[in-house]
Amino acid sequence: MDIRKFNERIEWKPGSQIHADADKAMEVMNNLREKKGLSPQSLLDASRPEGSVLHGEFEWDDTVAAEAYRLRQAGHIIRSIVIVHEKAPEAAQQKTERVISRAFFPTHDTDDERRGTYESVTVIASSADMKARLMQDCLKELRWMQNKYSALKEVIEMLNPPIQLLQAAIEEKDAG
Repeated sequence: MDIRKFNERIEWKPGSQIHADADKAMEVMNNLREKKGLSPQSLLDASRPEGSVLHGEFEWDDTVAAEAYRLRQAGHIIRSIVIVHEKAPEAAQQKTERVISRAFFPTHDTDDERRGTYESVTVIASSADMKARLMQDCLKELRWMQNKYSALKEVIEMLNPPIQLLQAAIEEKDAG
């Protein structure tokens, strides 16, 4: 069963850097879903044969793939370290409030030697440019969530106010 509705097209997400034909890839994924379930493992196995629709999207050189995997692990480690702030309760019967925030965020610098680097949240907070980029990232992620959950009207309605507030704050900073 095709999951597309009438008058819909299949494309890759902007920035995904996947070059295979999206319609053919969808067909492969639908077939896997129907026959044995769609999972990263089933898709990888179906893509192993040379000439398969998605074969060219995978790195088959084990040396290169292993290094790329370790780089993803390193990025995951950087994105996983957090700062925990504990706020003492105002009343004796209340629990201590824990606020957890990421310690590092991607900098998105255009300088080649800094591409893919992360900066501490305290440094970002003290830099107007970095803070503005982080706010833009936040807005982009909220809009991404809005698109991801677009089938759920309730979620869209809940996301609209923070998106509007953040957009207004960004525009105010840009104007000032």
